[in-house]
Amino acid sequence: MGSRRVTRRQVLRVLAAGSATTLVAACAPAVGTAPATGAGGGPVQAPKTPSKVLYGTWGDPNFLIPIEADIKAFNESQEDFVVEIQNVVGNAKQHYLTVFAAGAGPDCFFALDGLSREFATKGILAPLDDMLAQVGADKARWYPELLKPYTVKGQLYGLPQGWGADSINFFNADLFTSAGLALPFDADQAGEWTWDTMREAARQLTVRDSNGNPTQFGMEWSGSWSGYLPPMLAYGGSFFDAGATVFTGAEDAAVEAMQMWADIRNVDKTAPIAVAGQATPTTQTFAGGGVGLVHRGFWFIGYLLTGDLPFSWDLALPPKGAVGRGCTGGSAGICVHSQSKVKEGALGFAWWRNQEASQVAMLSQVADMSPVIEINAKMAEINKADINWVVPVEIINSFTQRPYRVGTDEIFTKYIQPALDTITDGTMTAREAMTGIADTVNTALAALTDEV
Repeated sequence: MGSRRVTRRQVLRVLAAGSATTLVAACAPAVGTAPATGAGGGPVQAPKTPSKVLYGTWGDPNFLIPIEADIKAFNESQEDFVVEIQNVVGNAKQHYLTVFAAGAGPDCFFALDGLSREFATKGILAPLDDMLAQVGADKARWYPELLKPYTVKGQLYGLPQGWGADSINFFNADLFTSAGLALPFDADQAGEWTWDTMREAARQLTVRDSNGNPTQFGMEWSGSWSGYLPPMLAYGGSFFDAGATVFTGAEDAAVEAMQMWADIRNVDKTAPIAVAGQATPTTQTFAGGGVGLVHRGFWFIGYLLTGDLPFSWDLALPPKGAVGRGCTGGSAGICVHSQSKVKEGALGFAWWRNQEASQVAMLSQVADMSPVIEINAKMAEINKADINWVVPVEIINSFTQRPYRVGTDEIFTKYIQPALDTITDGTMTAREAMTGIADTVNTALAALTDEV
């Protein structure tokens, strides 16, 4: 890593050239007193003290391994800044609100997409466009969809670091083969992997005992709003319009997709039903070998790769509906505190974390998030797993950020999720439940004060 060393005065020039091995720092020339002179008349070089940049993040030890290695590499690459990590334990949002209000806190920090938007509207984050423009940094290097949550009133307030899709299909290849079913990836390649074919496969994969009780399930199922959203998107529905200003969950496309999803649980009975307060038996989980198919995010790859599973598994793109695939998810990035006195160093580290070397390190040590730049072709080589790596490469083409405005989390919690719970338990149809909350949700959306 020592070969990546650059000086403070070289930073702007090298970044403008687009080097993937440097940092960004919108640094002004150092200002100070005239240098002292030595006995021979020459200047005496005072020892240089790098400015400290505090980076806030959270996660378990495995998650921190590539971050700590990257911090070491960044610190060795230049002489002006030294990054120190601050790992937050507990509620990160509340922690940051508390320390920033007290005039403290990190100079830059890891933030999920919704948190970054909320903090930007509160004035907690520094806008980055001008600093990036000064050094010729091109935002086109990122997948455009990933910039949306970090953009408020046309200004960028964070650099995406990784993203995760909610609805990659992971399947037990042994169960599909034993049932005489085409593997989902192969069916998709043939243009035959749809929500209808997935539902039928789940029926055929479900095995019942003499009393009709399932001993093997076709698929896992989620009753959260993020579980309902992928089929809604696939059939042209959603909870909100594109700007999250109008509730669209009561429209035909939305309620029909919701009802189909609920019927998989309540009518087909091909998915295990979680019981509050009780752990799901291992035999009723995908990792336990008792489920044929599960919808999960990219992070699930890392989980499966570290397990010693007694069956063959692989992944496929989410099934197609009437208007395409329903692939949603969220992203995470690095934001700079508006009151930081070392914004250039903070942004420099954020940029560094977005370079190819850092993205590769993230993938090679913790297969937790998809990269934010186009290095996906290296994913199979990095992780050495014989699975369909083309899936996370291609899924960005149908990826839609989760709907979010400051306040929509509360709307989901207070109104939408309770209504979905009545669909899940079968006490109401999707149309009844969504029509019943439409006016209330629209009133709540109209009361939001953030600009879109």
